[in-house]
Amino acid sequence: MDSDCNSAEKHTLQYLYTLRSAPEDGPKFEITTVFNGLIISHCKSPRLVDESRQDWIQQAFTTEEWKSRDLFCESEYYSHRTLKKKIEDVINTTKSIIQRERSCTADDSVVHMSDRWGVNGEDFFTLDPNTLKWSSDSALARSIQSDWNQMKFMTPSLKDFELNQCEPSLMKLKKKKAEYLKQNPFPEVYIFGKPSHDGDTVSLRCYVSHKYLPGVRVHLTLDGVVVDKVNISSPVPNMDGSVQIRLETETSIKKPDRYHCVVDTDNLHITTGWVKYGL
Repeated sequence: MDSDCNSAEKHTLQYLYTLRSAPEDGPKFEITTVFNGLIISHCKSPRLVDESRQDWIQQAFTTEEWKSRDLFCESEYYSHRTLKKKIEDVINTTKSIIQRERSCTADDSVVHMSDRWGVNGEDFFTLDPNTLKWSSDSALARSIQSDWNQMKFMTPSLKDFELNQCEPSLMKLKKKKAEYLKQNPFPEVYIFGKPSHDGDTVSLRCYVSHKYLPGVRVHLTLDGVVVDKVNISSPVPNMDGSVQIRLETETSIKKPDRYHCVVDTDNLHITTGWVKYGL
């Protein structure tokens, strides 16, 4: 069984920015915050309020810290209006979608930062985290690279993001995730095949038990592709207070290693392979 859980050494917090020129295409400005692949919060114009629908994420930050996240979103909105205008001047259009991905990754005790821009789906700028200088990824970006690096507010803004926004938020989420996993043990996963009487087909079954099944997503896969024709049972209570669901499909394939039961929650990924026939 392979699992991606809190014992993994690497954790990443991403801030995904989108700036649009045409309001009919969506909000003019938004930031989506992603922790280890899970969307944890989202703020957008015109409200500029950072919000989360995950209870454990809400609890990771205090009320004052959520207010601080709102202020961060608002300040980023105004500073990025200036940067957006500079980019649109050089690409000579006001019809654009500008994206920025800022992130910090904790690997053991070291935190790495990355930052890059894209314009209309093409790479534009990439930050050198050591020098805090931008390098151009396109000919258009090259024409304003020097100007971009000389903006007075740029370097303090980059340092502030790493030290006061991204890194402390990442550490809080890492700690909260560990607490959550202690209170919510991993799902139990079993997969086996029951041959038919004539031996021509196999009833492949995946059983998943967990105390909170609404937060669990389960699939049967064949060679990594989700199997569509699957019967899913209604949740059934177990004696220990957990709840069980069963996925079942019929197959004539005799190679069990091609099938897996895949379980995802907000905090982990489990893949269990079918290793042999039997009850």
